[in-house]
Amino acid sequence: MNLVRPKETRDLMMKWLGAAIEGNKFRARMQDDPFQSSTEGFMSNFEVIMLKLCQPFLDPKSKQPKMDAIQNDFVMLNDLVPSYKDDTHLSMTEKEAQEAYSDRKSENFTFVTQCFFLTYRSLRLGFFENDRKVSTSGPTISGESKSIR
Repeated sequence: MNLVRPKETRDLMMKWLGAAIEGNKFRARMQDDPFQSSTEGFMSNFEVIMLKLCQPFLDPKSKQPKMDAIQNDFVMLNDLVPSYKDDTHLSMTEKEAQEAYSDRKSENFTFVTQCFFLTYRSLRLGFFENDRKVSTSGPTISGESKSIR
């Protein structure tokens, strides 16, 4: 993972990863347009890369756990994935969230924070959406194959 060592290439890589996730934000819809989002194969490979990037700081056997370094304000104040702000808010309404964060400016978040939230988002848009599609299409395929016999 020599790409993440120099700050300049790490920042450019994180921008690309954020753009890839932002470009696939429509995968979370019930009926997404396959021409607007990436394939299941791309998302699966993307998830593997993101999990590999997270591996060093998510290791429970690590002597210096870095989970405490994750900044939870990333969801509302990041520039990498603006669609995070549109997600469902559990602790406040959208209006309350806008009021709470309106006076705060975007921050430079740590690499650990960026990796953590980008990995979460990639799993949400990739793995969980693929699982949902397979589980909802399974009964349909089963019924069709029985009607053919």
